[in-house]
Amino acid sequence: MDFTFRNVSVIDTKTHSIIANVLVGDNPSASPQNIAISPNGLLAYVTNFGSQFQPGNTVSVIDTKTHAVIATILVEDNPSRIAFTPDSKIAYVLNNGNSNFPGNTVSVIDAKTHSVIATVQVGRFPIAISITPDGKLAYILNLLDGLSVVDTKTHSVIATILPIGSDPLSVSISPDGKLAYVSDRFVNTGNITVIDTKTHSIITRIPVGNIQPHNIAFTPDGKLVYVTNFDGNSVSVFDTKTHSVISTVRVGLSPLDVVISSKYL
Repeated sequence: MDFTFRNVSVIDTKTHSIIANVLVGDNPSASPQNIAISPNGLLAYVTNFGSQFQPGNTVSVIDTKTHAVIATILVEDNPSRIAFTPDSKIAYVLNNGNSNFPGNTVSVIDAKTHSVIATVQVGRFPIAISITPDGKLAYILNLLDGLSVVDTKTHSVIATILPIGSDPLSVSISPDGKLAYVSDRFVNTGNITVIDTKTHSIITRIPVGNIQPHNIAFTPDGKLVYVTNFDGNSVSVFDTKTHSVISTVRVGLSPLDVVISSKYL
């Protein structure tokens, strides 16, 4: 049986070569969807997303020292995004479901025991997550039901922010934890929504038109935000003090993601 689509490749960042391939998932139709490394560097959590015929419903836990799967965690249908709290103790997994049965839950996993300790009901089709730097809040973006704010101590929704947009995609929280930026890639009326994380209220909405803003990254000092524009073949640079575009960088076709180097400063 061909397990190519169930591999996680491990790359040596010094030699830029593959040093291991790890088989994940618990059924042939499931494939690794997303991966998150715990902040302490000890674990890699991989969500296994299924097909239209057989949903994936597990998270594979990889020991980053041995490159071996040490646990397989049962969650709910078609887990996608995953994020750790800054102390590496808890992982939040978004369960997407499918077009016929939209998922609306988040599995909360204890990273010491690799077990689900809570299930949080959020909006339909949770697609993105960002956790505040102090680890107290998780902002979960739902495709159909706005933004759910979860208290990570009680694992409960304490606020729902609406409206966010017609086709939201990504959420990112500033390094100081004070702001959240959300992209809406809806054709012709796309925008960036800026949220105050203290009041869980919308500060402003920045119209960007038909360039389809996708993913978001803050600079480490929190002064700038970079947003990829899928249809604009560009990256927009926002000033977080004025929430305005200060530069547009032309890049290649259909940019999806953006990451800021830790050596930025």
